[in-house]
Amino acid sequence: MIVSQSSTVPKIVGVLLLDCWESPIQKLYTDRFYLDLIEHVQTLDVRYIVNAPSNNRIDLDDKSFQNTIERYSLPTRIDNVCLLDTQQDFARYKIASHVMASLTGDNCTSHLIKRYLLAQIDCVFLAHVPDLLHHANLLPYDGVQNWLVAGQSWQMCTHDHSLGLTRLRHVDTACNLQFYATDQSFLKQHGGTAQYDDFAADALEWEHITNFGYRLIATQ
Repeated sequence: MIVSQSSTVPKIVGVLLLDCWESPIQKLYTDRFYLDLIEHVQTLDVRYIVNAPSNNRIDLDDKSFQNTIERYSLPTRIDNVCLLDTQQDFARYKIASHVMASLTGDNCTSHLIKRYLLAQIDCVFLAHVPDLLHHANLLPYDGVQNWLVAGQSWQMCTHDHSLGLTRLRHVDTACNLQFYATDQSFLKQHGGTAQYDDFAADALEWEHITNFGYRLIATQ
């Protein structure tokens, strides 16, 4: 539901992609959604992407998966010598193990998303909210991180995903993360994207932002 109004347009630093899978041939509108989303993201000064496709398979062509394995599953090295593991290393390894445990299906990330977003912007593959918080805390960015959330399908995967809106709304504001959406963010099940009326009818609370979109309001 829309519970407040604002005219303050946020500076988006990151994009969180939910289930942006390769499109079945009978769903050409999905590729149209991806192309529109890519064009929209390219108008923003986005520095980071978190790719969160559930039920994926191992895809070595997915840059976000490659980066997660490199950053979160390998021992720390100095001058090519492995250092003894620390508690921070164990935290890193848990992130990689969560990603590997999520690879239970046959899906893969859209070739359009991989080519025009993941290949161009710093990205990782993550599976759970605590892993997102850990990753965001390591990013070289001061102040509140504003993340645009996008993906498919509205009110199914977008809400119930392990990194979906229902879980993101419980992220404590002290974590300095805010989550946003636009009219280009969420593909609906049979085509088209979620618009003002959809956000107004949603069970989650949103702030409408003039000339931008919506902010997810945190609730504990």
